[in-house]
Amino acid sequence: MKMTIPSVDACMQQAPLELTPGTIVDELCSAACEFVGRTRPEVHEQLGRLHALEYGAYEPMASRCLEDVAHEACNRWPLRSVWIRHAIGIVQIGQPSVIIRVGSIHRDDAFKACRYVIDRIKTYVPVWKNQLYEHGRLRPPGMQVQLQDTKA
Repeated sequence: MKMTIPSVDACMQQAPLELTPGTIVDELCSAACEFVGRTRPEVHEQLGRLHALEYGAYEPMASRCLEDVAHEACNRWPLRSVWIRHAIGIVQIGQPSVIIRVGSIHRDDAFKACRYVIDRIKTYVPVWKNQLYEHGRLRPPGMQVQLQDTKA
């Protein structure tokens, strides 16, 4: 089978993200996996109901990091395509904050790669969020950033 370079399309995008049906157009792509991360309703003891999340980032750097993550996934699994959008700005309850679409020849690769991409975004892409509650805002503690060992 002829090897082709996977299609990668990854960037930060101003909220709201549009949740349109995603189609991976590739006759060799028999498996497609989609992950949609949405703002969920919650209540804080002191601050009340959550109204929205606010995402911020230095967009050029964050978009480049999203591309890095997509390419990492392509290097780990035989993927045909990776499409990522991460919101910047205000994301209301029920709206998507991140959308990931992965296409592969095999379903197991598509599922594993999709999971890898969302987990890697959370530890590598420089995006910060504020939780906007009815009586104030809160910046949740960030996840531990995973640095690569450069001594190897």
